[in-house]
Amino acid sequence: MMDRSRQARAHVALAVGLVAAVFTLVMCCMLIATHSQLKKADPLNDALLVALRERYEDGERGDEMKQDIRRLDLLARKAFFTSQAQIRSGGYAAMGGAIVMLLAFAFFQLATRHVPIPNEDSCEGMFWIGIARSRVWVAGGAFILVAISLVMALSTPTALRQVSGVSVQVSGEEEKTGDLPILPDGFVENSPAYRGASGLGVSEFDDVPIEWDEASGKNVRWKKDMPLPAWASPVVWGDKVVTVGADAKQRAIYCLDADSGAEVWTTVVPEHADATRNYTTDTTDKRWDRIVYAGATPATNGRELFALFSNGQFVAVELATGKLLWDIAPAKTGKNKYGVDNSPLIYRDSVIVAFEGDERFVARYDAATGKELWRVERNSPTWSSPLLAKRADGSMLIVLLADPDVTAWDPETGEQVWSTKVLTGKPDFCVGPSPVQVDDMVFVNAQNSGMFGLNLADGSIAWSLDQLPDGSGFPDGASMTTDGKYLYQFFETVLTCVDAATGEVVKQQESDEFATYASALLNKDNLYLTCEGVILVLNADPATEFEERGRGVMGEETLCDSTPAIVHGRLYLRADDALYCFGEE
Repeated sequence: MMDRSRQARAHVALAVGLVAAVFTLVMCCMLIATHSQLKKADPLNDALLVALRERYEDGERGDEMKQDIRRLDLLARKAFFTSQAQIRSGGYAAMGGAIVMLLAFAFFQLATRHVPIPNEDSCEGMFWIGIARSRVWVAGGAFILVAISLVMALSTPTALRQVSGVSVQVSGEEEKTGDLPILPDGFVENSPAYRGASGLGVSEFDDVPIEWDEASGKNVRWKKDMPLPAWASPVVWGDKVVTVGADAKQRAIYCLDADSGAEVWTTVVPEHADATRNYTTDTTDKRWDRIVYAGATPATNGRELFALFSNGQFVAVELATGKLLWDIAPAKTGKNKYGVDNSPLIYRDSVIVAFEGDERFVARYDAATGKELWRVERNSPTWSSPLLAKRADGSMLIVLLADPDVTAWDPETGEQVWSTKVLTGKPDFCVGPSPVQVDDMVFVNAQNSGMFGLNLADGSIAWSLDQLPDGSGFPDGASMTTDGKYLYQFFETVLTCVDAATGEVVKQQESDEFATYASALLNKDNLYLTCEGVILVLNADPATEFEERGRGVMGEETLCDSTPAIVHGRLYLRADDALYCFGEE
């Protein structure tokens, strides 16, 4: 016979084991039911979603239709991944319950070990024999149920196929991670951010003009005088083109009809209480002092549009109406006299900013609410805009050039992945060029330092070019572009072509026009180089001696350092005080 304390412990262990067995049984039944329901249901073939997709594929492709499909698709995917997460977590919970049950029964067996049953026909004997047999049956049944549940949990699919006709593409490849697209539907078909959808100044649009003349009106679709100056580039989404403007006292966002230039809406942005009061620029140049109050190019995901101003104010408006959705001031900017020129970056359902103010940081904000999702401090000054780069394993990085380093962060968490010191000299004013990517490498250039090719995986330097054969230099503002094989830099009067794989200078050619701070663009095989009062259009093949294919001429008094936006067969150009649309007649 057992002593009372030992008997009590045995009964406690038995009770715990039975409770764990019941819990495991319930979890396994729920898992089996959820898995069966998930297999039967096809959230992406919901009747309403199928009907909308069919209408889309039949040619009904308005912006509202795209947004409806995207919202339903997003809900379907969220439901799928929620069920998936429940199955996986349930499987682990069932396994945990089974482990507790087995441990409890093992303790019970240990507590009753070597205890003889005096009479198997007695009530006490029959009780303990029944307990032993039931323990075997319960343990065996639980093991089978847990095994089935774990097989279901592990065999649950981890991805959904793309919705036909409205898949999201990044650099020509379909890309989904988690339950939200990296870039929103329609992003690559527009010019929604600085240097286009890719951030590389690369596009593939048909019928883009290669020549125009403001004086004669040739290929000038329209010109609109703007009330406030800006250095920021325009952005285009569908039938809307948006630009910003600001001075020491005012900030505004202007939306125009992309075809006619007619005003769609104007939003005057009131000064935020936490923004830098009486912010003033001091670049030592009166003209630059005017335009860098609005130096950062806005960005849009097709629903919201995000604009960053040099007083430290960051706002979102509704693209369709201009309604102010949220307004924040992440930090003061009084110490930054060159303006906050770092353009925002769209990522999933959020927007990322490299902020250069009294505080320096990179931060991610929720697109709908402006809530800060993460913030990481940084020490190096920069007026460059970040690049969203894709690594060989499909993961994404935020890559930013600063003085003296290039740094990469995980856009999901803000965790620094690598940082490499590259700049050896100091620019005359600031570090402004943005990085470009080719395959698994990223490239930067900076005044008084050179050009560098870095491995995207770890930030190691693959090659460096500290001087050019003709003795020309490197810019402090304009970014390079690329065709995937060559890097193109246009600085002062010299176009330089560099082999991206090796860093070898392939070709240099001097122009009769002087470059502005606008970055080079590449549409198909045409290079667009913005100069003082004119845009040169050259054959990008260095074997052709960069043959001039055309030039677009603006008025003699036109001042323009903004990078143009190329989209839908048009070129949109923001001058200091006007917005142009050039297109073939």
